[in-house]
Amino acid sequence: MVADIRSSAEDITATEASLQSHTDCLLRVLDASKGDWGGGRFYGGGYEVTFSPMKRGGLNYLQAARITLSLDITLD
Repeated sequence: MVADIRSSAEDITATEASLQSHTDCLLRVLDASKGDWGGGRFYGGGYEVTFSPMKRGGLNYLQAARITLSLDITLD
């Protein structure tokens, strides 16, 4: 499973801070959500986070983070 988080702001510092904050929040949720998710889905923990380089986009700066994780799915 993949989750993408994107941040955009007028300056580099605000863009980085926003992206880091939102990424940290999602990672805390994942860390607290190990185990059975119901409906045959199980999350054993672990993920990979990659950050894209900062770039200009119109009037603002843009940056993204991609969180990749594995789910075990059992179909009945």
